[in-house]
Amino acid sequence: MVRLAEDSVLGGRHLAKGRPAPIRVATLLSHPLGPGSGLGTFILGLTEALQRNPGLDLVLIAPGDVRGAAGRRVSQTLLAFQQLWQLRHERPDVVHTHDHPALLAAAIAYRALSGGRAHIVHSSHLDPVGRRSWWKRILLGWLLARCSVVTVVARNSVEKLALVASPVPGLDIVEVVPGAATIRLRDKSDPAVAAFAASIGHRSGPVLLQVSNFLYPAKVKGTLRLMEAFVEVRQRCPGVRLLLIGTGPLLGTVKEARERLGLTDSVTIPGTFIEDLSLPVGLSDVHCHISLQDACPISILEAMHAGKPVVASRTGGIPELIDDGVTGTLVDDEPSQIAAAIVDFLEHPDKARATGARAQRVAQSRFTWERVATDFERLYGAMPQTVAARAGGEIANLVD
Repeated sequence: MVRLAEDSVLGGRHLAKGRPAPIRVATLLSHPLGPGSGLGTFILGLTEALQRNPGLDLVLIAPGDVRGAAGRRVSQTLLAFQQLWQLRHERPDVVHTHDHPALLAAAIAYRALSGGRAHIVHSSHLDPVGRRSWWKRILLGWLLARCSVVTVVARNSVEKLALVASPVPGLDIVEVVPGAATIRLRDKSDPAVAAFAASIGHRSGPVLLQVSNFLYPAKVKGTLRLMEAFVEVRQRCPGVRLLLIGTGPLLGTVKEARERLGLTDSVTIPGTFIEDLSLPVGLSDVHCHISLQDACPISILEAMHAGKPVVASRTGGIPELIDDGVTGTLVDDEPSQIAAAIVDFLEHPDKARATGARAQRVAQSRFTWERVATDFERLYGAMPQTVAARAGGEIANLVD
């Protein structure tokens, strides 16, 4: 198990002598922290923003490698016991878990062993596409009922809790805390962007970008719909290129579809992790996010922060991010509708720039890590009551 040292950039922090002890917050992880996934980006962004609060002592607890993968019950059980052992050693006041039920079980067990003293915050980032089996719903419902707070990233996710938990946690403990993003601003003239373009064989012409790992079938189906739409886009806008950034076990499915649709020369799929997403975002003219499953995709928020016009699916929590016709265009999963929305931006660059500028203003005011950190500081109990009340009002404004 790994605990980041107190002199690390994400390590623990303490108040000066004579002042009240900070609230120790332990975040449980099933793998070493880093970018490359929406969840990893969320935890990293939140943790870095929380460091500005000297009243918090932050502890990240992760195994040395990936543990507790879906369907591996023995591995999940071992992970839960390992994390429980670490919690007994760290003795946090608050335990924050994300999605993983084995980690939540470890947190609940720690709370019981500490005599109910610990505060448990569980964050759900997933958009379920179907009802889980009865025993999984009962197990998760039992665990969630013992949390102090359950957060979701979209109002739509609140409505879908019945698909994953039985009974559904009471609305008195459920909070909507949307995600956030930050990204370095670049354009096509940036030498680093030009070097990236050369590395993927792109010389000129407009670029469509989608960033989405190839992990979940419903998300990959959206990528396939986008490629079907791209056939029509290329007919109407010759020279356009589609760049698909993502990795995962379904990468082969996406590449097979590219060949079947005759798009090998115009659809680029690096198939590797790209650490600096500001490079493909800076190269792009239109950001796409076509998916049949999503709650609050951070890639959309990154594109908004970068001032890019967005064409996205009208699914899950995405309509809570994009104001259709104002900060982007929402579409169904019909390829002809997707193509029409993309072509509209490509043929009307002034509209694309104005839409991207409006999206950027919204992202900079609503979807920041400082706002997310303020929300969780309140939930952790690290803020004065008057400030907490104000933060509660800000959350209400976000979800109204």
